[in-house]
Amino acid sequence: MSPVPQSVIDEVYARCDIVEIISGYLHLQPAGRNFRALCPFHQEKTPSFIVSPEKQLFNCFGCGTGGNVFSFLMKHEHLSFMEALRLLAEKAGVTLSGLGGEKEASSALFELNGFAKDFFIKCLGETSKARDYLLKKRGLSPEVIEKFCLGYAPPDRDALLRKAEEEGFSERILIEGGLLIQRRDKEGYYDRFRNRIIFPIFNLAEKVVGFGGRALGDEMPLYMNSPETALYHKSDSLYGLHLSRKAIAECGKALIVEGYMDVIAVFQAGIRNVVGSLGTSLTRRQLRLIRRYAQEVVMVYDGDKAGIEATLRGLDSSLAEGFSVRLTSLPEGEDPDSFIGRHGSETFQERVSCAADLLEYKLGFLRNRYDSTTVGGKASIVREMLPTLEKVANAIEKSGYIKRLAEELSLGGRASLGEEYILTELHKLESKETRAMQPSPINIDPYPAERSLIQIMLQHSNMVDRIKAEAGEFQCSDYRKIAEVIFELHQDGRASGAGRIVNILGDDKIEALVSRLAVEAAPFEDIELAVADALRAMRNNERKRKIEALEKRIEDADEEGEEELVKRLQAECQQITQEMVSYRRGGKLGKSED
Repeated sequence: MSPVPQSVIDEVYARCDIVEIISGYLHLQPAGRNFRALCPFHQEKTPSFIVSPEKQLFNCFGCGTGGNVFSFLMKHEHLSFMEALRLLAEKAGVTLSGLGGEKEASSALFELNGFAKDFFIKCLGETSKARDYLLKKRGLSPEVIEKFCLGYAPPDRDALLRKAEEEGFSERILIEGGLLIQRRDKEGYYDRFRNRIIFPIFNLAEKVVGFGGRALGDEMPLYMNSPETALYHKSDSLYGLHLSRKAIAECGKALIVEGYMDVIAVFQAGIRNVVGSLGTSLTRRQLRLIRRYAQEVVMVYDGDKAGIEATLRGLDSSLAEGFSVRLTSLPEGEDPDSFIGRHGSETFQERVSCAADLLEYKLGFLRNRYDSTTVGGKASIVREMLPTLEKVANAIEKSGYIKRLAEELSLGGRASLGEEYILTELHKLESKETRAMQPSPINIDPYPAERSLIQIMLQHSNMVDRIKAEAGEFQCSDYRKIAEVIFELHQDGRASGAGRIVNILGDDKIEALVSRLAVEAAPFEDIELAVADALRAMRNNERKRKIEALEKRIEDADEEGEEELVKRLQAECQQITQEMVSYRRGGKLGKSED
């Protein structure tokens, strides 16, 4: 039970437009009266995710996920209902009652991180050595330094700690925020970041979740990051995405580099669709962040062999997420920052534009490692290519890649015994994919009449009174729950729109069902006739259940030798059967039953 009154929840819901909220996460395109996008909840290349401004619902006709604006935030951002409610209430300017006024731990951490960011920025402005490093040695402009909110952590062991305590922040919250490290003797704490250039890490709401720090002297490690905290999870973060997401959405492509300075150098060079993975491989969570804005990624990583191998291993997951992936590596010893500084932004852009398809790049890398003229070399190449091929989401693309690999390794025509084995492994993968492409069996709804009545009530509220009066009890438990909520809202005189119904149900499966029925085009030309037909079908189903029950009683009575009871039950059964015959003759013509 929510501690917030339903009336307040309804007010938040009424003030939030689902199209406006979801467009902050996905690239929505008009589709008639609705909007369409690639579903963020499953892999697809053809958009099947529909947002209805009229119904204030979303529904994916591919994976079946659906709901209202609360449901979307809960599923997409992995929030509880109360967390989603608080977020939307803040956007809508609604004050939540009944929460006791306690500040959430996450709010306190965000406040702390904001303070720390401002502290580091102030220290940068007061420290000529740090400013000269960024302006002169790294060649950054004052505008870019300000844009990325770069700062400096002084060398003192407790500079941030002292200032934070002066501002009322406790030692406990500084520890929770990852800004302090416990001393070895366990007698107190000291600042995690000291004598380092500071790179604040922002989330998509443009709030600081963590920090990175680069040593300004000889300290090791060269780079240091915030630890995992309640706000910062490295596998969920992409450095610079809060600044680049618009450019990524506009060009449909994200440029992925590794480090903080790589992102800033590329951004300063005028290439704005760039983010940093802060590691050599992309995680699935990072890929899903990118997928909100683009379906193509171009990886630009350092040219050392170990880095390339790590990158290739991590990129298989991008294929599984349905991305188009291209990759280019820089000369050994170069990173994007140094390459742009030495060769200029135009040369860097040319290199990016010539990036190779992932499978083509990986095949070239493996051919340099193994002798592709020998059976053993071919086997090694195929062995390392198969895991990547298995991850290709599109079946047609996968088949094409398999054929191309066989051609590249000259596996066609007559083949030696070893080559035949390799071909067999490739064909196994291809046949496996072909089987996966076979259509799934169609699920038949065992309660089509009840489904029709629910869909009609969701789309035509003027039919609720008649259906409530004539329908009787719904046999399907899901449809029964939906009907009960609709009837209750209608009786109380409250709006019974599908989005409000979802607020009350609190069940993912039923929410998705409501969303689908409300959003999909109903197959009814004449609503009055459709209601009459569905009501007759429900009554007929009720008759069938009565006949089944009577037949069981007749069987029991016959075994007990109760002839009179058998005759009476048989007469009841015959009467119901005649009613069913009458239904079959006239039920589909829109005739009424007395």
